Amino acid sequence: MNIGLKAALRLFVIPVIVLPAIIIAIAGSALVLSYSRSQIDEEVGSVAYGLGSGISVEMSNMIKTLELVSRLAPIREAAAGNYAAVSAELNRQISAYTDNISYLLDIVLTDPSGVVIADNLGRETGSIFSGFSEDIRALEPGKTHLSDVNTADELYGIQPTFCLSHAVTTGDETDILGYISMVMSTAAVYDYCHSVGNISAFGMDFFIADTRGVAVGFKDTPIARPDDLSPGLKTALTPILGKLTPPPPSAEKKYTLFDSGGLRGMYGLVTGTNWIWVAYSTESDNLSDTVSGLLIAILVTAVLMAIFVAGAIFITTWAIKPLKETIHTINVIAEGQRDARFKTGASNEYGQMGEQLNSLLDEVMFSEELHRTISELSDNMLFEWNFNKEELFLSDNFTEMFEIDKSTATLLNGRFLDALMSREDAEKFKREINRVIKELDSMTGEYQVRTKGGENIWISMRAQCVCDQKGEILRVIGVCTNVDNEKKLNLQLQSSASFDFLSQLYNRSTFERELQKELARTIDARLGVMFVDVDDFKFINDRYGHSVGDEIIKYVSKTIKDALAGGGFAGRFGGDEFVGCFTDKRLLNNIGKLGEQLIDIFAQGYHSEASDVHIAIKISIGIAFAPQHGREVITLIAAADEAMYFVKKNGKSNYHIYNPEDAKLLGPEA
Repeated sequence: MNIGLKAALRLFVIPVIVLPAIIIAIAGSALVLSYSRSQIDEEVGSVAYGLGSGISVEMSNMIKTLELVSRLAPIREAAAGNYAAVSAELNRQISAYTDNISYLLDIVLTDPSGVVIADNLGRETGSIFSGFSEDIRALEPGKTHLSDVNTADELYGIQPTFCLSHAVTTGDETDILGYISMVMSTAAVYDYCHSVGNISAFGMDFFIADTRGVAVGFKDTPIARPDDLSPGLKTALTPILGKLTPPPPSAEKKYTLFDSGGLRGMYGLVTGTNWIWVAYSTESDNLSDTVSGLLIAILVTAVLMAIFVAGAIFITTWAIKPLKETIHTINVIAEGQRDARFKTGASNEYGQMGEQLNSLLDEVMFSEELHRTISELSDNMLFEWNFNKEELFLSDNFTEMFEIDKSTATLLNGRFLDALMSREDAEKFKREINRVIKELDSMTGEYQVRTKGGENIWISMRAQCVCDQKGEILRVIGVCTNVDNEKKLNLQLQSSASFDFLSQLYNRSTFERELQKELARTIDARLGVMFVDVDDFKFINDRYGHSVGDEIIKYVSKTIKDALAGGGFAGRFGGDEFVGCFTDKRLLNNIGKLGEQLIDIFAQGYHSEASDVHIAIKISIGIAFAPQHGREVITLIAAADEAMYFVKKNGKSNYHIYNPEDAKLLGPEA
C-alpha cells in the first residue's frame, strides 16, 4: 500500500493531537461516572437501608405485641380448651388490641390444627383459619411466622392482608396449645413506603416484597404481582425471592446492589422476616447532572480537536508544497528535459536542498558526457541493461561489430550476444548472467561470437551488478574486449605443449595426465591400456630414410587413433612407441579382435608416394586392465609395456594380455 507523504504526515500529526484528547476525555468520563455512581450508590444505599430498617422496626413491634398477646392468661386458657370460661375476658382483651393498633384487622386464636377457637370479627368457630399454613404448624415455641400477602380473603373486604402467627404454649413453654395470629392490612406497609419522601430525592422508588415476589408499595398500586413488575426488576429479584438470609454481623454492607434491564438499585432483608425491601431507579438526578457536565466537557474537547485538526491539515499542506514542486521537477527531468532545475529562491532547508540537487544534476550530466566520450574513444565495447526502464544500452563500436537489435534485445531472451554464440557457449553465458542477477555478483568469461561479417572471434566479457541502497538490482554493466588473436595464439601454444608434433597424438605427459583423470572418473569401472611398438623401425629408417620413417609414424598414429575413435584416446611416447586408453565396453570385450585387426591392417603395408615404395609394417601389442592389473598410471603402463615385451621375445607381430607369470618365462633379462 502506497501512502503519500502528505497523507502520512496527517496520519501521524492528527492522531498525535486527537488521540490523547480522546483518551483523556474517555478515561476522565469513565472515572467521573464510576466515582459518581459509586458515591450515589453509597448514599442511596445508606438511605434505602435506613428505610428498610424502619419497616423492620415496625414489624418487630408487631411481633412483640403478638408475643405479649400469646402469653395472656385468657389466650392460654382458651387454647387449652376453656374458651367458654374465659370468652368474655378474651373478647374484651382482643377488642382492646384491635382498637388500639393501627391497621390490625383481627386477632384469631386456633388450635394446633388451625381450627378457629376465637376471633375478633366473630368468625365461625370450628372452621379452618384461612391464614393457617404448614409453615405455621412447623413453628417452634418462641418463633413468629410472617405470611405472604393474602389477596383473596373476603372477610376483610377488598384490602389485601398478611398474618403474623405465634405459638401459644403452656407456662413453661414446653407444649404448644395452639396459635395466635394477627391479621394486618397491607396498607400499613403501603403507607410506610409512600411516607418516606427522602428516597425520591434520588429519583428512586421503594417497596416491600414477600417471598413470592408480591410487591407492596410498588408505585401507586396497593399490590403488584411478579408479572406486574418491570422485566428488569423481575429478572433481578426472581433468583433471590424466598432465599435471603440475614447478612453476617461483620458484613460492611447490609444490602445487595443490582443492575438489570436498565434498572439500578439495591435490596435487603427486612430484619426478623423473610420479606425484602427494594429501592431502584432508572436514572439518578445527580448522575444526570454529572453526565451533562461531562457532555459539555466532551463538546469543548471536540471543538478544540477540530481546531487542532484544521491546523494540522494546513501545516502539512504548507510543508508538503515544496516537496510536490521538487517531485514535479524530477518527473520533468525524467521525461527528457535534462536542463530543468529545482527552485532555489527560498532561504530555508528546501532552498538549500534545491541547490544541492542542482549541483548533483550538473555532476550527473558531466559524468554522462564523460562516459559517452570514453566509450567512443575506447576499443572496449560497452553494454548496460537498465532493469527499471527495461532498456539495453550498447556503445557504437558494439553495434558496429555485432548484429544486435537494441529495441528487442535483453540479457536473457536469446536476442543478445548469446544469439551469436554456439549452443554450448550460449548456455554457459546464460548460466553466468543468471547467477550474476540472482547473487548480485560479477562475472568474467570468454566466448566465441559471430560478427556481422560472419567470422567467429573470441571476446572477453566482464559484467557487474549495480544495486541501490536497499540491495535491489538497478543495472548490469558490462565490457567486451576483442581477444581473438591472443586467444588463438594461446590455444596454439596449449596444443603444442600437449601434443606430439609429428603424430598429433598426446605427448607422454599429457597422456599420463588424461589417463589419471580417466582412472579417477571411472573408479569402479573397467579400463584398458594398450602399448604398441613398431617392429624393426630402425631398419626402415636406415633403409628408406627418415622422411619415409616419419610418414610411417604418421600412418601408425592415424590408424591407432581411428581404431579408438569414440572409445578412448592415444598418445606417442617417442620413437616408435605408442599407447592407447580404451574405455568403451565394446572394445574391452573384444580386445583380442581389436589387436588382430591392427596387426592385419599394418601387415598390408604402407605405400609411400614420395619414395614410391611399399613397406610391410609389423607391430607388437601389450595390453593391461584396471583394476585387474592396478589403478596407478605408472603400474598400468608398465604392465602393458611388459606384455608388449613378452610379444617381442616370442616372435613379434602379435598381441598379449599382461600376466604376472610372464616375467618368470622371460628370464632374468626381463
